Amino acid sequence: MRDFGFGRRQEKLESEIMDEMSLFIDTLKNGPIYDGEKEIIRGNLALFPDVLYASSANNIWNVMFGHRFDRSEHDISRHLCRSALMFQRANDPSGGALFQRPFLKHFGNMFGYKNHIKSNYAIVDVIKKGLERQKATLSENVDRGFVDNYLKKLNEDDKSPYFTEEQMIILLVDIMFPAFSAIPSVVTHAIKHLMHNPKVMKKVQNEIDSVVGTGRFVTWEDRINLPYTEATIRESMRIETVAPLGIIHKCVKKTTLGGYEIPANTPVVTNLAAMNNDPDMWGDPETFRPERFLKEDGQLSKDLTLSFGFGRRLCAGETYARFNIFGSIALLLQNFNLFFVEGEPSNLEDKVPGLIISPKELWIRLEMR
Repeated sequence: MRDFGFGRRQEKLESEIMDEMSLFIDTLKNGPIYDGEKEIIRGNLALFPDVLYASSANNIWNVMFGHRFDRSEHDISRHLCRSALMFQRANDPSGGALFQRPFLKHFGNMFGYKNHIKSNYAIVDVIKKGLERQKATLSENVDRGFVDNYLKKLNEDDKSPYFTEEQMIILLVDIMFPAFSAIPSVVTHAIKHLMHNPKVMKKVQNEIDSVVGTGRFVTWEDRINLPYTEATIRESMRIETVAPLGIIHKCVKKTTLGGYEIPANTPVVTNLAAMNNDPDMWGDPETFRPERFLKEDGQLSKDLTLSFGFGRRLCAGETYARFNIFGSIALLLQNFNLFFVEGEPSNLEDKVPGLIISPKELWIRLEMR
């Protein structure tokens, strides 16, 4: 996956992500062209995070399959993202009651089990169709993405028994569904915080105008020259830790940590949100203050947030996610002023708990700058 831009920068993928971002901005500026888009764009109103789904799904699909859905197929992209978000919302950050007592799955959807199954297989069904298309066009001389490499491995006579099509599907779901749901949620959280802090938003826009201007789109290469923009993104991810308890792990053998004995097979939970909002660490963690990530000369200081976890189990998609989050936020602020719509769930507490903390869907008014 690293060879195709997941966890390591890759020029071809970054160029194609920019194509997706350009289409995203063009759609917002010029309006919808078919019914699926008309459900999420109405005049100068856009439904968040749904409006982010097409590019989010297309970009990670491209890493895995080596191609993107055409704009006429974006309903598929939105279906993938909505299914992933249903899966996320069917539980809670700790894994919920089902994690503790699996027999509760027999109580219908009371504990989210039916939504887990429904959303999982909604994604699996699309992946299976993608695999059939990939098999029919597979070439020994071309590697379009991760899936091509895996399929070729399956065709080898001496392949490992651990390589199976079922295992590939499980892996694809595990890797893609966070990108389908978490990235749009992070971007929407950040946009809401900026709208609640208009002076910060204006400062970000001024930095972009000064460094990039309006003659071209912001790119990943501009990130190093936009320290306040990057600091603002870090601050939004700190104050709104999208996966507050990270991913639950299990101690595989008896060990000792910080003087505490941890028995084998004990679930281990890391409270990332608590560390990202620790007063001893941040001083005023409840305040949205991007300057905490800047040195006196205005350049970025070391990022001490733990939004992607840490150590050997650091999120495999951190580099990929940061690229997409930066691009989405920077391009939106470069091209639009954003305003809340009366009656929409615009409060910062308008969130839905789940495996991740997602914002409630809301309409936002966009005015071209």
